[in-house]
Order: sequence, then C-alpha cells, then structure tokens
Amino acid sequence: MRQNNNSNNNNNNHNNSIQPTSLFQGAPLTKFLGGTTSLTYLLVTQGGGWTEWMAFDSTRLTTTSNNHVAEPHRYWTSKLTFGSTSEFVVGTLLLLYLSRKFEREMGSRKLLHFTGWVTLGAVAVERTCLVGGGSPLTLYDNLHYLGPYALIGALFSLYHVTTPRLHPRFFSLWGLHFSEKIFHYLWLAQVAGSNGWDSATAVATGWIVALVWDVVPDAVRKVDLIPNWLAKLAGRVSAQVLESPPRWLAPPRAPTPRPPAPARGAPPPNRGAVAQRPAADPAAVEQLTNMGFSRAQVVEALQSTNNDVQRAANQLLMMAG
Repeated sequence: MRQNNNSNNNNNNHNNSIQPTSLFQGAPLTKFLGGTTSLTYLLVTQGGGWTEWMAFDSTRLTTTSNNHVAEPHRYWTSKLTFGSTSEFVVGTLLLLYLSRKFEREMGSRKLLHFTGWVTLGAVAVERTCLVGGGSPLTLYDNLHYLGPYALIGALFSLYHVTTPRLHPRFFSLWGLHFSEKIFHYLWLAQVAGSNGWDSATAVATGWIVALVWDVVPDAVRKVDLIPNWLAKLAGRVSAQVLESPPRWLAPPRAPTPRPPAPARGAPPPNRGAVAQRPAADPAAVEQLTNMGFSRAQVVEALQSTNNDVQRAANQLLMMAG
C-alpha cells in the first residue's frame, strides 16, 4: 500500500513539473515577425494616410512627365504589413504557420537569411518586370498591394516541395484523390486572391524568387547577409525576450521530485547505460517506405524522432536533398 502511495506521489510530481509548451517555442524569429506585422498594422490603420503611403503602387515608383517624384520607399514598406482586416487575419496566420514550420526545421539564422534574399529578389523582380518607365521587360505596370505576399509565396514554395503527402487519398471528389495538403493550398488561394490580381501577382513573385534561389550556385546562396557578431547578439536577445515568457507570466516551477531510494538489497542503478531507442512503428515504416525511402533509412528516422511521421519524413527529405 505504501509503495502505491509513493508511486502516485511520483506521478503527481511528474505531471506538475510539465510546463506548457509555447506556441512559438523554438521559433523566435516567427514571434518577432508576427509581433512586427501586428504592431505595424495597428499603427497603419489609425489613419493619417499611412496605408496609402506604404502601399506598393507601380505608378508612383518612377518619375513621370508631370514632374511626379519617384517614391522608392514603397518597394520596402509595402512588405511590412497588410492593408485590411481580412487580409491581415488570413495572411498573418498563414505567414506564421509557414515561418514557424521552417524555422524549426532550418533554424532561425537560415530562415532570416532566406527571408532577406527573398525580399531583395522580390524587389528586383518588381523593379524589372512590374514597374513602368519604358523598360522592355515590363509585364504589368499597374500593381497596387500592401502585405508580405512575396514572403508567403516563397515559403509556400518550400512547403510545396519539401512537405510530403502523408495521406495521398485523404478524400476523393469526382474521381479525383486529394491529400491533406489540399487545405493549405486552399488557404494560399484565399490569401493570394484577397486583393485580386495584385495580391496574386505579389505571391507569384515570391514563388518565382524561391524557384530561382533553388537553382543559383551555392557560392551565391552561402553569401551571409548577417554578420556573426549581429547573429550572436540577436541570439542572446531572443533567448531572453522572445523564447521565454516574462517572469510575471511564467507559471511557477514545481520542485524537482527526488528519485525514490533503491530497495534494500537491490543492485545499484547502471548510470552509464544508454537509453533504449523506441522500436519503429510498422505502420509508419510502411507509409514512409511507400514514398520511396529505404527501410533502413525509415527505421533510423522514426527511431530518432520517436515515431513522429511528420518529423521523420522531413528528416528523410532533408537527407535526400
């Protein structure tokens, strides 16, 4: 009876020591991106003509014959936040979902590096093909939008290529089979069409930049836009500000339970023993081997991810790439 009470007390202490996981745990850049987008939206929507001043307007980016001065700041300010409530809600949620996913997979610095190059690439495409001024490469010179649509398009391009279909026949309609990824494509369609042709063009710009980024030489992709000292400083600041909640919001930590004393006459625990890895789930092995991976690779990935099919699939795709 006493042994059962000790076991119950240990279980209760273990449950009390479990802390809730933050929604952005391991993704400080995503938290910063969401906070910046939200704060900028609140400031822009207060009036004063800020929405129109920040928006991308291809007719106001070059000097015209009526002495209108070019406004190149629109290349950069147009990518900070959204211009309407519906765009902000749907677009920000998709942006945070994609950013958190890839930040946890590739790391904060690589995601920031990718974001910087996507922004520069989007500005280059817009300057070359989407702004008037007599350029022979101009395709569309009446573009008007406000929002980080290019970054959403670039991140979704990564999602399209790297995220596997875990359930290829999630549901069928009119003889066509759809996977669970169809809901994310519909989500993207909603965001891309929120401002008509203009927002769709901006999303396509980011998608094209991501495709070009995938084929450029490694020497170009490895050019780091972030100095090492700035990366170390940002890492320390994010660890204190973005990763952990404020002290007055953090739940109190329960005392660490002491391990029970070994029974009299029992052999001492082997502290040098290595924890046994879990056996691979046969259903998960079959699901991943059907995607073309070898059984040995699948078993190793499942064991290292504690049979998490999504993480194992991402790990296998990263190894294959």
